[in-house]
Amino acid sequence: MSERYQGLRFERKRPKWLVPVIFVSIIIVIIGFLLYINHTYDDYLKLDYVDKLVLEEYEKLYTNSNGNKELEDLDIKSKTVVFISEDNFKVYVMNSKNAKNDLFTQKVNVPESRNVNVHKISILNPSVIKILLSSKVPEAGTTYKLNGEDVFYYRYSRDKNIDELNSVNHLSVELVHNMYNYYKQNDWQPVLDVSSGMITNEIYNAYNTELVELGNIQNELRQTEPNKQKLGEYAYQYVRAVEKMREIDPDYTNKVLYRETYNGVPRYYSIQGAKTVGYSFDIMYYNNEQNVSFSNVITSINAGGVSKSFLYERGSYEIGALLCKLLDTLEVDYRSKVDANNKDNKITLYDILVEYLNLPEDL
Repeated sequence: MSERYQGLRFERKRPKWLVPVIFVSIIIVIIGFLLYINHTYDDYLKLDYVDKLVLEEYEKLYTNSNGNKELEDLDIKSKTVVFISEDNFKVYVMNSKNAKNDLFTQKVNVPESRNVNVHKISILNPSVIKILLSSKVPEAGTTYKLNGEDVFYYRYSRDKNIDELNSVNHLSVELVHNMYNYYKQNDWQPVLDVSSGMITNEIYNAYNTELVELGNIQNELRQTEPNKQKLGEYAYQYVRAVEKMREIDPDYTNKVLYRETYNGVPRYYSIQGAKTVGYSFDIMYYNNEQNVSFSNVITSINAGGVSKSFLYERGSYEIGALLCKLLDTLEVDYRSKVDANNKDNKITLYDILVEYLNLPEDL
């Protein structure tokens, strides 16, 4: 062969339709695989270990809700909940009234002894896709549907929602908190903004007195049979401290009292929910320590271990939850009163406590 023809190649021209066909075929295979996976392992005992923990904990939550005023108030037994794993993208719906086996749905076979109704839902379900494109947690005022019924959804992961100790992120704790936000606080005024710059030396000193009294209330409430007379005396001193703070800066004080109600009530509900599933969580619980005293907060801030922002951020959850527990112990029906909150009417736990104590205007 002459040099003229050396290296000559004869190539068949690739059809233009080949690449799109291959792409579509791959997509179809992936979709088919995902649908197939959703219809396998339909036995409850063969589910992923973490998924079973999640389903079992929620089962305990609504099974043990009888007699729990907070869970009964949320009417948790009537709720249909979608659980979405952020670890393996599995999706489950519990307590569904409409779910049935179809292309996207597979009923999970559970032992007859279990009080649970579970279906696996394909991540390709259009309603699931819509939820995945929604906010991280359900937003009050927005309706989410699956199979034609209203649902509440919760995204979970093992590291964040299962394994951590004494955590506000634990499944039952966070779930109940989010449920209260979603079902009960749509008409409330949004939580009012405050900043560390508003905490003057005078306000800071007033906090010191307030937190000492809250610590006394906290310690008494931890007794097997709290003394209501002592609680009333500590509550009176706490009110005096708050009124002193209000004299210094009424705007800041009123905002913080509302924050303590807005954040504290759902926190107390979540604490009560955790009790029904046997999870160790309560007021002033942290990942590395339980039963932190309110009276130690100022010491920690002065030592640089805690920011002043604790007083109105995390502190609003803890103080509000303590006031709920105090009112509960004093047999005050605070729930129906805070339910009357709306954008034009701010009712605080502090107001309810003052009303109960029947204190004179001039303390």
